[in-house]
Amino acid sequence: QAVAESSRAGSGTGRAGGAPLRLAAGMANPSACKPFNAQAYQQQQQQLCGGCGPPPPPRRKDCCSDDDDDSEDDDSSYINDDDPEAGERRHFLDVCWSFMDYPKDVAHDLTRLQETINGMDDADLSLWNVNPETWLNEIQWRAEANTQFLRLLPVPEVSGAELGPDPERMVREIPEGYRVASRNSSKVKSTLQQFVRDWAQEGEAERIANYGPLIKALHQHLSPSKSPFPK
Repeated sequence: QAVAESSRAGSGTGRAGGAPLRLAAGMANPSACKPFNAQAYQQQQQQLCGGCGPPPPPRRKDCCSDDDDDSEDDDSSYINDDDPEAGERRHFLDVCWSFMDYPKDVAHDLTRLQETINGMDDADLSLWNVNPETWLNEIQWRAEANTQFLRLLPVPEVSGAELGPDPERMVREIPEGYRVASRNSSKVKSTLQQFVRDWAQEGEAERIANYGPLIKALHQHLSPSKSPFPK
């Protein structure tokens, strides 16, 4: 997950002479750098997903708004509450649209990181001993990889409720004006971390620590060598 693994990215010295930080524009050529633009990044992600609809309005008015406000509610005006399947449909679409909203959410995080690092003086950067340009570029590459992965998850066939005549579009196109709750954005990041832990090479040590004792006990009590069934 991009933010969780960011401490491993980059090495070397800080900015020379306090020059403004610059982020790479695209994955194809990391050496061709220009200032990171959150709006351009969102538009790029929209193009990559084949026209997933217009991005929803900004979630936050400014950088000082509360990201952990659990009082906010998802906009459910698109749901007919008279439908007995309304609750199931609402929950399923909230999950799908939270995944699809990840590019906008991570663009906000990248912008805040860039602003924070740009505000660091040379003394702070020398203590950090990391090249901030390389560090942030690597986070951007990882964020784009996360985006491609998350777009694989909304699958209409697993919904327990009818999704209308075009279910594929329903799960991938965020309605205009819909706002993803911050708690759901947080769950998207937790989902990424869980996949890394359970499947990625980076999560092997944690898998061994968590699942190793369980697998060992299972083999002791239900040894495959003693099973009457073929292996």
